[in-house]
Amino acid sequence: MYIVEAPPYVWLQYEAQRSILEYFACYQQLEPTPTDFKHWLESLPYSIRAISICSGYQCALQNLSFKRYVLETRGYSLYDHLQATISVEAFA
Repeated sequence: MYIVEAPPYVWLQYEAQRSILEYFACYQQLEPTPTDFKHWLESLPYSIRAISICSGYQCALQNLSFKRYVLETRGYSLYDHLQATISVEAFA
């Protein structure tokens, strides 16, 4: 059996992806409201806003853009989280 060593960038990608998953896991602790949905819609470009309105609030609860909006408005910055949890090489 041969063991192939992965290139360094693979580990950097893994490190960044793991940190992003941890960040979005924080969303489970929050309770988004219809008001959050309304404010998020106002921040979207018109075409995406129209699709999101048609999809509705329940669908938005699973949308990564909406999840990040809720996290950011509650003080959970993705940038800060990445900076605190991954190496300088992976962050660059």
